[in-house]
Amino acid sequence: MVRSGVLCVLLMFLRGVLEKERFWRGILLVRTWWNAW
Repeated sequence: MVRSGVLCVLLMFLRGVLEKERFWRGILLVRTWWNAW
């Protein structure tokens, strides 16, 4: 029971990290595109 709870928390944490990474990558992409103008 506890094991599945820990796994769920880990998955949520990983998802958050991935979302953040995608978010920052998007910002960097927009910045480089803006500088290209």
